[in-house]
Formats: sequence, C-alpha cells, structure tokens
Amino acid sequence: FKTINLNYPQVFMWTGDVAYMDKLHDTMINQYYQTHNLDEEYGLARFNRTFYDEYYQELRKRAPIIGIWDDHDFGINNANKYYRHKETVKSWFLNFLEEPNDSKRRQVGKSIDTSYTFGIGHKSVKFILLDVRYNRESYYIWWGDLFSEEQWQWLANELDSNETFTFIVSGTQVLPFSKLATEAWYTTARIRLFRIL
Repeated sequence: FKTINLNYPQVFMWTGDVAYMDKLHDTMINQYYQTHNLDEEYGLARFNRTFYDEYYQELRKRAPIIGIWDDHDFGINNANKYYRHKETVKSWFLNFLEEPNDSKRRQVGKSIDTSYTFGIGHKSVKFILLDVRYNRESYYIWWGDLFSEEQWQWLANELDSNETFTFIVSGTQVLPFSKLATEAWYTTARIRLFRIL
C-alpha cells in the first residue's frame, strides 16, 4: 500500500483475496467438502489486519476503493455456492469495503456483482465486477456454471451502455485456458461469456 500511494492512484480495485480466512487444514481437506467451522475472531482479525494497515488507511483517504471477492475472502480455498457461511462472510467483506447499509449488494441470497463508472463522455470508464463464488457450482461438475441466470442477465444489461472503455473483472482467471479447474472459469461459462461479448 505504501508503494501504491506513491503512485497517486485515482481508484483502487480489489479483485479477491482481501483476507485469507482459511487455515492449512481448510486448504488441504475442508475445501473438498465446503465444511469449515467459521472462526469469527480469526476471520475478522484477517480483515482488520488489512483495513487498519497505516498505508491502507492513507489509501482510503486518497482514492475510491472498489472490489469483488474470490475464494479466500469468500471463505476457504476454492469455495463455491455450497459454502455454508457465505452470508456471514459477505457481511464482513462488504463492511470491509464500507458498502452502504442500504446497498443491493447486501441483500440476503444475492451475489455481490456490481459496476462502477468513472469519468464522463469520451473519458468514461466502466468496471463490471463479477461475483464468481456465490453461485459457483462445484468443480466436480465439469459442465457447471459460475453464475445464476439472474447474474447472466444482469451482465448482459450492464454491457448495453456507452462508456468508452469497459473492463470486466473476475477474481478467477478467464484466460488462459490451461489453468486448473479450481483456478479458472468453467468451459461452459467461458463460452457463454464470449457469446455475450
């Protein structure tokens, strides 16, 4: 964060892994069963460790901070929609981002996809942040999806806009194709994304 501040950022974006809440046994064992007894004290401490870093506090004053989660700040390594503590952790994550209490991202049972536009006219930039965890199928299902149908429709609507530049942001890599299933988009979801584009 010290180095980031030295570059005078106009905006800062998290793309996952704000806090590693899982321990070694979670990574090695619990990820396969989406178990994991949530340790509230430990989990909140991991978020607070980042939030109260003196240089992160400086960054908060310097630039807007936006973000989306991936697996470790969603819960445990390779977490998916079956993770049983996802509503609790969603609250922690959105508190970390200082999301307003009346934000649609806080609705129970909903993913936290969102978009932001900066600038106007020919200098406008849009960031579409995709939640690839909340409704993600288990990677044992090779034809699985990352999103609900509602999320796919939301993405299509978000792309129907006039910004000069649009960035689609995913905590999990879309490309390259050679990544392990646990660290990439599922093939069916990737194909659907390309068709929408």
